[in-house]
Amino acid sequence: MAFLDKHGILHNQTERFPTIVELGCGDRKSIEAAVGIDLIDSSCVDIVGDAIEVLQSFPPQSLKEIHSYHFIEHLEDVEGLLDSVTRTLETGGQFVCVAPHFSNPYFYSDPTHKVFFGLYTFCYWTESNLFKRTTPQYRPIPGLMLTSVDLIFKDSRPFFVSYFVKRFFGSLINSTRATREFYERWLTGVFPCYEVLYKVTKSDRP
Repeated sequence: MAFLDKHGILHNQTERFPTIVELGCGDRKSIEAAVGIDLIDSSCVDIVGDAIEVLQSFPPQSLKEIHSYHFIEHLEDVEGLLDSVTRTLETGGQFVCVAPHFSNPYFYSDPTHKVFFGLYTFCYWTESNLFKRTTPQYRPIPGLMLTSVDLIFKDSRPFFVSYFVKRFFGSLINSTRATREFYERWLTGVFPCYEVLYKVTKSDRP
C-alpha cells in the first residue's frame, strides 16, 4: 500500500531519521515532537498511510521511542506490530502504548475494536517479571521487556468530581504490584478501569 510522506521524512535519505514516532495519532498528537502517522490525513499527520507499513519502512534500530494512544486495540495483528517495534527500536528504546482496559464500558461501543487489554496482556508477548501471576507465551516477541504497567482511572467532562475520585482511587491501586493484581482479579466489575498504560523496552538480548 502506498503512503504519503508529506515532509519527505522517509524519502530524504540524506537527513537524520526522526527518533520518535506516534502511530495512529489522529487529529491531535499526544507527543508534539513525534512524527505523526495515521491512515487518515490531518494537519498533525506527517506520514499518511497504514501505520504498520510506514513503521516497517524505517531502517532497523532507527527509533528511540514509539508511541501509540488508543490505536493497538484496532489491529488484527498485534504480534506483527510488535515485530516491527523490535526491528525499528534502538537498544534501550521504548514503546509506550495506551489501550482501553477490558472493563471500560465504552470499549464495546466501538465495532472496530479487535483485541482486549488488561494488566497481564503484554506478558503473553514480552519478557516480564512485574507480577506474581505468570502467563503462558504462545507467541513471544524476542527482544522486548515489559518494564511497567499502570491502570488508568479517569472520567470525561463534565464529570469532574468523578474524575478526581477515580484518579485518587487509581493512585492507590497503582501503588504496589499486589494492589494492581488484587484490583483486576476482584474489583473490575465494581469499579471499571478506563485504560492501561504499558511501557516496553528493547533489550540487548535477541
